[in-house]
Amino acid sequence: PASLDRVTLWLPGGIGWSEVEPQIASALDAAIRRLVRAGVKIVEHALPELDEIHALAWNPKASRLVAEAYAQWGQVLRKNEELIYRPVFERVMAGEKLMAGDLLRADLSRREITARYLTATAGVDAVLMPSVAIAPPPIAELEPGGDAYGRANRMALRNTTIGNQLGLTAISLPCGRDDNGLPIGLMLQSAPYTEEKLLSLGLAIERALH
Repeated sequence: PASLDRVTLWLPGGIGWSEVEPQIASALDAAIRRLVRAGVKIVEHALPELDEIHALAWNPKASRLVAEAYAQWGQVLRKNEELIYRPVFERVMAGEKLMAGDLLRADLSRREITARYLTATAGVDAVLMPSVAIAPPPIAELEPGGDAYGRANRMALRNTTIGNQLGLTAISLPCGRDDNGLPIGLMLQSAPYTEEKLLSLGLAIERALH
């Protein structure tokens, strides 16, 4: 494992840390304090590329995810509409109306944002975020769909989607449990194709946390 006294982690604030449930935030704050005591240097500074890639990822007029889902599953869903959870059906089928020009412009923007992000973070070992900003909500609240499902879906996927859109390597380390005893994750994101380095760092951090 890596030696933590030579490790620098970026704590960016912004979208990755917004609307984090108190029980999640408390566990993460405690974990970060333990890392500081173990010798980790924490850099606290805004990273605007995270907010930019988040906005791009959730733009309904230029979603690569929706376009790919529709291309792969649109015809299957159309023939089995009654079997599919309605919010999922509607989101996938929205891909039918996406325009190639919008998707290509979004892809160019994604590449430009990614290049800036990688330049900005080149001097740190990883960027810290909650793996998921919320605890799992009761399923009964989500079954009808609507705003409750939409918010829970976005909050559950938000931070990992950021890493996916930027093409990053990431690992989630358990750092506590929520009020229902379910694990809370501290996510480290690093540059593409740095799996071996990140796993070594993750092992050292896991030992410091536990």
